[in-house]
Amino acid sequence: MTCQHLNMTWNLAPATETGWECAWCSHKPGEPPGFDPTADRQHTRRKVETVLMSLHDSEVVYVSNGEQGDWIVTHVAKRCAELDAYDQLTVVRLICETMSDTHADYWRKIANGVLTGNDTRDRCHCGALATCWEVGYRSKTATCTAHAHLFGDPDEG
Repeated sequence: MTCQHLNMTWNLAPATETGWECAWCSHKPGEPPGFDPTADRQHTRRKVETVLMSLHDSEVVYVSNGEQGDWIVTHVAKRCAELDAYDQLTVVRLICETMSDTHADYWRKIANGVLTGNDTRDRCHCGALATCWEVGYRSKTATCTAHAHLFGDPDEG
């Protein structure tokens, strides 16, 4: 069976590269099923998006918004084409390389602040590290999960 659908999706396939599948009919192109170098080249962005979102969902990396995600996907897909390398491990490596400088700088700044006694992270009034923020006009309030109820429901009022 040859799938005529264009809605190819990539499913993580560690070490086997057999992740290509049609989202509509579940057909897996290639031999072995799911290994399709043509799809790697035609749908590079889709493969990179899937790997990036999997890394984000597992909290290995953090993608703050769609614009950042689109930039990373575009950059990594371009690098895959330049290197003629479309395997999943290369995609992961390129994503990590693309994000590493800002990620390392961010955590280095926090670590150095903690080590020098100059921790600038937001804290709740109880002293716990903030996990919730309410940002309003000219104000920002931070609190921990235990005190998040103090914000109330912003939709009421």
